[in-house]
Amino acid sequence: MNVYDVRLTDEWPACGMNWPPDLTDIYQYLRRPDVVKALHASDKETAWVECDNIVSSQLYLRKSPAAVHLLPGILERGVKVMMFAGDEDLICNYKGIERLIDRMQWNGGQGLGGIPVEDWYVNDTYAGTWQTGRNLTYVRVAGGSHMVGYDLPEITNDMITRFMDVDMSMVVGDIASVPSRLGDKERPQDEEERVPLGHGEAHEMNDYRQRSESLDSNGPKTNSGNGFARNDYGDGEVVFELGEDDDQHDTHRAGNSRSP
Repeated sequence: MNVYDVRLTDEWPACGMNWPPDLTDIYQYLRRPDVVKALHASDKETAWVECDNIVSSQLYLRKSPAAVHLLPGILERGVKVMMFAGDEDLICNYKGIERLIDRMQWNGGQGLGGIPVEDWYVNDTYAGTWQTGRNLTYVRVAGGSHMVGYDLPEITNDMITRFMDVDMSMVVGDIASVPSRLGDKERPQDEEERVPLGHGEAHEMNDYRQRSESLDSNGPKTNSGNGFARNDYGDGEVVFELGEDDDQHDTHRAGNSRSP
């Protein structure tokens, strides 16, 4: 069996240590002399391995308190914590995490009992369940293994940015427009007006303090079709996402541009 993904099989005694399938390529890459030098890891005589029992034994402390005793104090200090598990993982399975949460007491309550469990959807596909209360978020990822980010990168991105309360209107690229919802509540998407603009890169908002209406009064905009300015703010401020093929001398570049 494969203890990291119960849908898969592996031979004994590996039981999953031959997974994921591109692990062979990672071994080859991290053992290349130029990579070892770049990582300043040349003092280590032995080659890189995925798991090292010597390292594990050195980190193991018999008298170290269990997480079930440490987490309540962290949560009570106002630190937001997310615990997640792929529902196909055996070695760190969701059953154990749920039992740990059920037995914890913090901020005047025990566990997450009574707090609604919401169905979570990413790109109109069921992604799992989501539960948040008293600074703790618990996510059970549908179809996820021990390495959720490896199996489901788009879903993992939504999980992390949602937990961090990232304003997706500040994010450029396709990932900003992936629909996501908890229950019936849609996550706000980047639907602001996009105005064609010139060459360059994505710029910080503070680089440009112009009002959006001034863009229309300063002359023609040059655009090759892959650059735009996005008006994400009610106060008229704009953020520029500029295409690499656009005119480097666009008349609408303002502030402290970092383009060449």
